[in-house]
Amino acid sequence: MTRSGQWSIIFLINNGGYTIEVEIHDGPYNVIKNWNYTGLIDTIHNGEVKCWTTKVRCED
Repeated sequence: MTRSGQWSIIFLINNGGYTIEVEIHDGPYNVIKNWNYTGLIDTIHNGEVKCWTTKVRCED
């Protein structure tokens, strides 16, 4: 997308793991470490274009 000069909006949503699977069969394998999602933009743009990130948290 950036190579062809297209303006793009990408939403990454973290649902915090496998909630349904925990209810069905709980185990340590259902606990997933959070990624650095805002760091993903460094991989996508590679310093070639302007990019902007933000992190939003919702109240529990």
